[in-house]
Amino acid sequence: MKYINTIVVEDDADMLFFIETVIKNKSEYKLLGNATTFQNAKIIISALKPELVFLDNYLPDGTGIELMKYLRTFHPTIDVIFITAANDIDTIKTALRHGVFDYLIKPFLIDRLNECLGNYCDYINKQENLSWQQQDIDKMFRINLNNKDENLKEYPKGIDKITLLQVCNAFDGTHTEHTADSLGKYIGVSKSTARRYLEYCKLANMLEASITYGTIGRPERVYRLIYKMNTA
Repeated sequence: MKYINTIVVEDDADMLFFIETVIKNKSEYKLLGNATTFQNAKIIISALKPELVFLDNYLPDGTGIELMKYLRTFHPTIDVIFITAANDIDTIKTALRHGVFDYLIKPFLIDRLNECLGNYCDYINKQENLSWQQQDIDKMFRINLNNKDENLKEYPKGIDKITLLQVCNAFDGTHTEHTADSLGKYIGVSKSTARRYLEYCKLANMLEASITYGTIGRPERVYRLIYKMNTA
């Protein structure tokens, strides 16, 4: 069986762990390694020569856009899936010009990542055919169009994308769990607002919740990152 050799370039430890965990659970993919800086990425990509690179845009010593330009010059056959919080049209257009296969805007759901991996696997399998029919080409382009629609979709009433990003960022390497009260204080919103976003993230399979009892015996809902809980 031929695997899709993959490298992840991401400097955020939690996001890196999340993406790598999902990739490792895909039998079609083989994770070769990761890089957390621009320079390290150039070295590991040149040495291991993957088919696919998951690429963050904001790196400590450069940008993913710059690294894509490097790849197109020196490793033009490597495909790129962009993973970034950048949702400005200039970055999106630049990424598309450099042939990015998919563009995932953080925070993205595990379902969206699974869909992305499935689409790329289908794309690779189609390459075994020496010639494509028009319907094969149409399907590939419709996949990309569907992905763009997904990124542009509206969130449910009461859920704002900017606040949702703040909530996701609140679960970093130091704060891997929150109650509605602690999250509200951490990001500066009311307890009821914090609870609404936490419940949304739970329904979206980004968090899981459990009940704990405080010193006075009052039950309290505690939310944790699912992919952190799976490591216990």
